[in-house]
Amino acid sequence: MADRPGVIDPGIKSLDAHPELHQRVLIKAAELAEPAVRLTQPFDRVLATRLGPRTHYEALKTVAPDQAEQVLQDMIAVAKFRMCGEAFRDQAAIQRLREFGRARVSYDRPNPPPREPFNEAPVIAEVMKVRYPDFRLDAELPKNLSVRNGVQWFLTPFMTTNKLLIAIEATPLISTFFDLSIGVFDPLFGIREGDPWAVSGYWNYWDAESCERAVHGALDVVDIVLPPLMQKMKEALS
Repeated sequence: MADRPGVIDPGIKSLDAHPELHQRVLIKAAELAEPAVRLTQPFDRVLATRLGPRTHYEALKTVAPDQAEQVLQDMIAVAKFRMCGEAFRDQAAIQRLREFGRARVSYDRPNPPPREPFNEAPVIAEVMKVRYPDFRLDAELPKNLSVRNGVQWFLTPFMTTNKLLIAIEATPLISTFFDLSIGVFDPLFGIREGDPWAVSGYWNYWDAESCERAVHGALDVVDIVLPPLMQKMKEALS
């Protein structure tokens, strides 16, 4: 994006159209898709999730091995797209996975109780202070960065001049779940919601107590997936 040169744009449809550094970040991030989908260590430890693609694993037991492998390949392709944007779109894989899921996979989730009025921001900040004390809430973001209301940015130094980020978005008085992403700050890149390990959007809450549990549940996943992401980002940014 011309007015935001330090931001990796997931809407760019060709990998070659990204700046070289952005290409390296996206390629290295995409390398996480296969071990995550195939539940290779440490991703086999990510159990507390209701992310849609995770429900495919039970369905895979009911089909022939070659079809199961095709579904896994499609899941990997879709995970790359969800994490890294349009440059990794594989429409055929998306369609095949959609058809497989439509026939065999249930996405039913229980409805949470009615939401009570409260502000998520102090709950999220307090949990982050306990779980990730090295990540500091940063209100001094670059002026050219468009930030939606309700997003809290937690940053910590990474490598020599970069920062790791954990961004949590919840809109007071509206949301019943939050979106959480992890990534690096320069260039700005966060794993998109719907990624293969369900870091975002899949922990419902309805009051301050359930919100606290939800943040802890999401950070349990961050504990597992942040180290491999850090390694890939080191490789990309070195």
